[in-house]
Amino acid sequence: MNIESVSIELSSMCNLKCPLCARDHSRNDAFFITPEEFKNIKLYEISSIKQIQLSGSIGEPITSPYFFDICDIIKKWDKRILISTNGSFRNQEWWYELPKHLPKDHSIRFAIDGTDNEVLNIYRKGANYDNILNNASAFIKGGGNAIWQMIMFRHNEHQFDEAQKKSIEMGFKNCLFIPSTYYTNEYQKPKNIMSDLEYSMLKKKENKCRIQLGRISISSKGIYLPCCFCYNNDIIYEISNESIKHIKDFSLLELIKDGYYQRILNRVLKYHIDVCCNCVSYCGQRLYGVDDL
Repeated sequence: MNIESVSIELSSMCNLKCPLCARDHSRNDAFFITPEEFKNIKLYEISSIKQIQLSGSIGEPITSPYFFDICDIIKKWDKRILISTNGSFRNQEWWYELPKHLPKDHSIRFAIDGTDNEVLNIYRKGANYDNILNNASAFIKGGGNAIWQMIMFRHNEHQFDEAQKKSIEMGFKNCLFIPSTYYTNEYQKPKNIMSDLEYSMLKKKENKCRIQLGRISISSKGIYLPCCFCYNNDIIYEISNESIKHIKDFSLLELIKDGYYQRILNRVLKYHIDVCCNCVSYCGQRLYGVDDL
């Protein structure tokens, strides 16, 4: 099995209250992956891994008290790192310092879903627009590679052009627009960018299990996951039909050699598993550049 990307949730905690976040369906106890646990994953043993992603289904990675320490480990492993953040946590001095702890091949996606505080807070509850831009600016000035990422909603579609312009002015490497995992009556899909037909066709694109795509995830509890949409142990067991695997007990290479992920993939492809059948992650096909809009 060829694993190319590992998504690791360093923290279960978040400073915002985004309405469509999986945190609404999960317990919000504090869990953090420690540097010692992180080292035990031994990602350096797997040459096929091209990218380590620090993000999370329920947590904001920057809230980890071990963030610099873990970035230092990844830098020594010389692996590409992609970080997803709301950018609202820590001060400007911290963000200016961060690039020193990252490998040369890195990028951080700042989730900025509006170009003023009012629109931003329609979805990113508790965020401060000026604070995010100041933090992103400090990161860029410190030598960091930043990407402006914007979830497309009807309430912010009038600001798409402004977001692109602002990202260029500030020195972001790119401006990416992505659809939400799902929409509601309150948080609707953009009217002028994506029609009902276009959105339905997007959802009907060929879905492949993330394991097929060479992607696996690790939760803030240190549990190896079938994918990042596994929010609790019940879902993990429903998909894997096996006992929980923890990074304290196994390196990733040990699990691959044991056939753990291959067995999960075989089960997903053979049986009608509700969690997987209802997956709307688009399996890596959700990302859009500004030129595609």
